[in-house]
Amino acid sequence: MEICFKFKELEMIGLGSRITNINIATTFYNTSDNANILHLDGAGDFVYVPDDDLLSFTGDNELDDIPFSIACWVKRDSASNDGLISKGYATNNTLEYRVFWIGGDIYVDISDGGNSTGDYIRATFHNPDTDWQHIIITYDPGDPSNGIKFYKNAISQPAVTVNSNETWIGMTNYSGILLIGAIEDTDYQLGGELCQFMMWRDHAISPHEAKYLYAEGLASRNPLLSSSDYSGDTKLVIWFPFRSDINDDSTKGFNTTAVGNAEIATGRPY
Repeated sequence: MEICFKFKELEMIGLGSRITNINIATTFYNTSDNANILHLDGAGDFVYVPDDDLLSFTGDNELDDIPFSIACWVKRDSASNDGLISKGYATNNTLEYRVFWIGGDIYVDISDGGNSTGDYIRATFHNPDTDWQHIIITYDPGDPSNGIKFYKNAISQPAVTVNSNETWIGMTNYSGILLIGAIEDTDYQLGGELCQFMMWRDHAISPHEAKYLYAEGLASRNPLLSSSDYSGDTKLVIWFPFRSDINDDSTKGFNTTAVGNAEIATGRPY
């Protein structure tokens, strides 16, 4: 939905004169109506996307990682161990990146060796909430020691780097599927709801864009439309509104598969 006011020529009634080029503020809301969510019961439910180079954020070698961002609305059923996203599996040495909760803390791993026992960067944030929340995670390889940033409801949160190995170089492009709602197909599966799941390649969401995407918690933004507050439209690689199906609404059109009892349900967070 776009709302805008254009210049109009107004006649002053009773004064016999006219005022032209009245400048009325222009606002683009760029909203995407959606009253539904993806429901996951925490017992074998998730969505996955086949392996694709666009979802591996490294260049020709490990030394040139590419910035990326992840955003979504999420609600957990309880403060348990929940997986949000994972590219590849640590159990078969194809891990590239993953986001998950352990109780009241959310973890972000950027892996070098394809697993969670070798070289990797790990940052954690205290986030025990089980209410609906809008989260954004960005990774900028320009400074691996603090290149992971986290926003909750558009507010920047302090990141604590709990592991950063000196021998860490960068991610490797492995052949591994992208899991949403889990980090392994048999463990750390999200019990709760998701909607407006987005990913950007070569774009680290800025604080200003985080505020725009959150939209004061009142609307879901259409990430394919640019504005003066948001420039990630051409960098979007995944967009799951979970409006009426599990289709990818980005211009990339990734094929997706639902596993278990993952289903579209009502229950918008805003």
